[in-house]
Amino acid sequence: DQHSAALKDALPAALWPATLVPLYSSTQHGFSLTTMLTRVHRKATRKVLEEPSLLLVRDDGGAVFGVFASVLWRRVASNFYGDERCFVFQLQPQQRVYRATGRNKNFLRSDERGAGLEVGSDGLLFALQLDSEFAEGRSQIS
Repeated sequence: DQHSAALKDALPAALWPATLVPLYSSTQHGFSLTTMLTRVHRKATRKVLEEPSLLLVRDDGGAVFGVFASVLWRRVASNFYGDERCFVFQLQPQQRVYRATGRNKNFLRSDERGAGLEVGSDGLLFALQLDSEFAEGRSQIS
């Protein structure tokens, strides 16, 4: 579909064609960063997911956006991690990809105990920020 084509163009070539395997759905598993991270860390086969992952989000207004994490999400990280292959994207209402600027190494930060997910930061603002219950979030130019 149209979203797959947009993601194909943005993902590293070595990852396509990829078979996307859903690991977490808020409608099935509830709204919880802890549950998402548990499911990412322990696939049904009990093996740790070491491949990159996509996090897709649909907000109450119908916008669809997300994160490509080139590394395994961490359960608790006080410092940023990841690399320049991480990016945020929007699929609806427009298709856009926002790649790292190279100004810093603030790619991913996650804390299931409170802070939630923070992606792409200039030190003050975040390209994407979600709380640990996926109830509140924001996206800003960072």
